[in-house]
Amino acid sequence: MDADIIGFIGTAILAVTLLPQVYKSFKNNQVGDLSIVSIILQISANILFAVYGYMINSLPVMVSNCMVLVCSLSLAYAKCCFTGEYKEVGACSAV
Repeated sequence: MDADIIGFIGTAILAVTLLPQVYKSFKNNQVGDLSIVSIILQISANILFAVYGYMINSLPVMVSNCMVLVCSLSLAYAKCCFTGEYKEVGACSAV
């Protein structure tokens, strides 16, 4: 079996791991239990792994980390919009 097939299967599974949390956060407008530190660390790790995947020319590594990065950025956006000073000034009124 080709190693990339295993990588793409892992990518598919990893891609959906954060989707339920993103959906629930935006549906309920509640993110109080999410740690912003954890989200920032996740974003940092995804960026570094995406760059690493590019450097070693590994499409599964790049794709999976970019997908999780989008989910993590969505959670960071929700965290800023649904809590704290951003919510008070209406900076995220489109949500």
